[in-house]
This record gives sequence, C-alpha cells and structure tokens, in this order.
Amino acid sequence: MVPAGAGTADCGRPDLFALSDAAGRDGSLTDIEGIVDAFALLYRQPERIWSFELDMRTSKEKW
Repeated sequence: MVPAGAGTADCGRPDLFALSDAAGRDGSLTDIEGIVDAFALLYRQPERIWSFELDMRTSKEKW
C-alpha cells in the first residue's frame, strides 16, 4: 500500500524517497536513535546469558 502523498517514478514503480518521507511524517519508520539503542543493548549484554537476535518494530505497527 502506498501512503497518501507519495508519488510514483516514471516507470510506474513507487518513488522510494516520497514513500520514505510519507512514512517518516506519520512516525511509521524507526529513527536511527532507536536502532542504535537496540544495538547497544545487544552489545552490552552479559556473557552468562545472551541473545543474538532482536526483533524491532515501530509502535505504529499493528499486531
């Protein structure tokens, strides 16, 4: 589904820059600070118990 206000490129494919702008305005994209925080959490975990996988989602995602 293409968000409202997003355009398409001349070849009929979605314009990815417009899609990114539209998704960023409504908060459905994860910001870089959130990604960095999640990576730091994984990096600093204790050796006695750890995980190598993290599933990150925005708060806008429907479950």
